[in-house]
Amino acid sequence: MDLRACQRAFALHALRFNELGDGEHAAAGAPARPGGGSAAGAPWAVAWKVLVMDTQSRHVLSHLFPAAELRRLGATLHLALDSAREPVPGVPAVYVAEPTRAAFDRIASDCALGLYSAAHVNLTAEPTPEQIDYLAKAAVEAGGAARLAGLHSHPLRFRCPGPRTLCLGMPRATATLLAVGPGADAAIGAALTRIADGICSAFTALGFIPAIAAHGAHGPARAAAGLLAERLAAPGFRASHAAFSRIRAAGGAGGPGGVGLGPRPLLVLVDRMQDVASGLAHPSTYAALVAETMEVSSDGTRVKVPHASLPGSAPDATAADAAADGSTVTMDLDPATDAFWAQAAGLAFGDAVELQAKELQDVKTKEAALRADASAAGGSLSDAMQRLPALMQQKARLEAHTKLMTAVLSEVARRGLSDLFELERAPSKAAVLRVLRGEGADGSGCIGDLSDRARLACCFAVSSAADGTPKEIDELCAALETGASSLPPPPRHARGSTAAEAAGSAFSALGATLGSLVAGANSESAAAEAAAAEGAAGASKAVAEARRLAAAIRWVERHRRESATMAVEPTPDHVAAASAHGASAPSALGRSLMSAITGVTRSLVSKGAEAMARLAGGDTIHPATRFAAAAAGDAKVGVLPSSGAGSSLVFVDPTDSSSMRSLATGAPSKSAAPGGPYTSVMVFMVGGITQGEMTNIAQWGSMAAGRAVASGGTEVTTGRELVEELAALGGGGAA
Repeated sequence: MDLRACQRAFALHALRFNELGDGEHAAAGAPARPGGGSAAGAPWAVAWKVLVMDTQSRHVLSHLFPAAELRRLGATLHLALDSAREPVPGVPAVYVAEPTRAAFDRIASDCALGLYSAAHVNLTAEPTPEQIDYLAKAAVEAGGAARLAGLHSHPLRFRCPGPRTLCLGMPRATATLLAVGPGADAAIGAALTRIADGICSAFTALGFIPAIAAHGAHGPARAAAGLLAERLAAPGFRASHAAFSRIRAAGGAGGPGGVGLGPRPLLVLVDRMQDVASGLAHPSTYAALVAETMEVSSDGTRVKVPHASLPGSAPDATAADAAADGSTVTMDLDPATDAFWAQAAGLAFGDAVELQAKELQDVKTKEAALRADASAAGGSLSDAMQRLPALMQQKARLEAHTKLMTAVLSEVARRGLSDLFELERAPSKAAVLRVLRGEGADGSGCIGDLSDRARLACCFAVSSAADGTPKEIDELCAALETGASSLPPPPRHARGSTAAEAAGSAFSALGATLGSLVAGANSESAAAEAAAAEGAAGASKAVAEARRLAAAIRWVERHRRESATMAVEPTPDHVAAASAHGASAPSALGRSLMSAITGVTRSLVSKGAEAMARLAGGDTIHPATRFAAAAAGDAKVGVLPSSGAGSSLVFVDPTDSSSMRSLATGAPSKSAAPGGPYTSVMVFMVGGITQGEMTNIAQWGSMAAGRAVASGGTEVTTGRELVEELAALGGGGAA
């Protein structure tokens, strides 16, 4: 199940002018291909072109093609659709964009202005007849219709951080889907539509109509499942599904039906709030700690590595300092091109460090032996010249991981993440309260910043160790506020601050000092007073921040209590609401989604403190993986907890008319999944998935030979981002 290979096949098709022949291509206004010849057997990969993309398409294509490869494909200029662009006479343009009116207006304007010789328009989703008419009318009215060389659609509405990972690039999806208040219903409907469209695009690329399993009769996952099933059951989807098989095969993603998936796959949709603790808990694996401590792209494929040892760096400089100073280098984390990352990303951090040291030493030993052999009498210089470049490239990648691991370890030590990880695995109320008050788990010293402590409190609040009473929640919130006033001094630049903000802070302090000198005050006394004032202001700000984050603790506990006790009621028509983007949604839609998760009790979520490297024991398997295993008919993973979570799995088959009729009546089948057990499964987290959870799901797939398991989510998120969303849901506002 290689999502990236399938999507890449469609993107290549677009970049090759959708495989136009020589005569058609010349008529469309493109320059002759160097060397001429027929396009048969040698597609238009080398024809010169300008690549124009909207924001979403730029994110998608950047993961599929490095800049150097785009140049080899003839796309020497990569431009943003909404930017001011200069004319490039005599050269065609390949547009890749969402089918929106704004995009159509811009394309029509480009054609009228004659910026390029021809416009090959590639939409990331199938346009409606109304959208096609709008583009045609806009081009005619602008006077540029003659330059429209073609209109095509390709399934490009998703991103692929890895071959078997999927991301829709939807930040703050949890806060959006569970919001209540004015405008919430419309936002929920729009988000559900985007989720359904993105997943539908992914399975269009794969070439299969999946069976669908969702958890519960209510909630975002159930609503998305219904909307997605309607998309997949539509006749238009089947038609495009068949037409795209030739493109998949031509792009190297061949196999039965154009994709080497084998039998029909199962899609398992899981709500983020079904196990909020796993999303909030502090991680222990290499990939998850990189996402936790470094500045990482939204899909986890690029990281900014601080130059901690740059000349002039302070000895106590942290990753946050380096990021604020701009002293970073961007590093790609692509398992397809980085063999060590592919091997070590899911390992416990300590194991990854040991593996990196061993592999680096092996490479250095091989390098020394190769150089010695080349310089010795009778040595093979040509053999050394052939083997040395690849060896040096491997060495450079391993040394880059040395720098990354050093930066991660610095943040782990500064925030006490290892202590937090251990405490979240077996929380006790006394130890949690000590950490929240800034005393440390064993009274030896404070650990974690406010965000870390709020996450710990949330994990405890939904664990079996908590009694869940209002008094206990008040106690947790009060302890968090008490500890805020005794936080250790932050790094010189707070994480996420900019150099401009840091400079502004420095100039403010300098101005205060100069003013006191002019007034004749003692400089040391003035500095002490300024420091005291700054400390008081900082403490006051920290207390306010603690109160804001405490809203997350209260919201998580309230949601857990309401979810566990909510009676099963008829499902609101979420599908209709989403189709209209909430225009006719019932007013209780937001509140219904917020209280949605039926049958999830404390015994389930208490297992959510990430246990990623110990899948052999049934109790440590991530709940999302358990849902997927139960839906797929996997007996190796074991049964679901006794909370009744297994019985709440809802199955929908878009290819079965009776199943779709049950969906329309609001009573889809809860029987076993049709066609199971499944060897191809995709687990999709509605509301954001963490690196640790993706690792857990991948490890489940590796437990049985022949199983293809993919994972995805509305975004690749972290515990820090999730606690911010929960604080906003609880009324604490955004940071």
